[in-house]
Amino acid sequence: ILRHVDHWLTLGGEHHIAMGGDLDGAPLPDGIHGVSDVTKIADAMVQHGYGDALIRYIFSQNALDFIEKNLGGSSVR
Repeated sequence: ILRHVDHWLTLGGEHHIAMGGDLDGAPLPDGIHGVSDVTKIADAMVQHGYGDALIRYIFSQNALDFIEKNLGGSSVR
């Protein structure tokens, strides 16, 4: 997962990457069994050196920004 995020970050994706909740049923790395393990991914991001702001963008802010921009959801926040 971190390799994928690192790749997208090199392409300038800091404000475009969003962690989806559709992990259940997808092929996942060892130790990640579904959306219930999303905190393990966030912890790995901290250990990998991602800052709090970047993690917040990946886990929520980028998705909220996309919804607001594309669906006009000013009441999303």
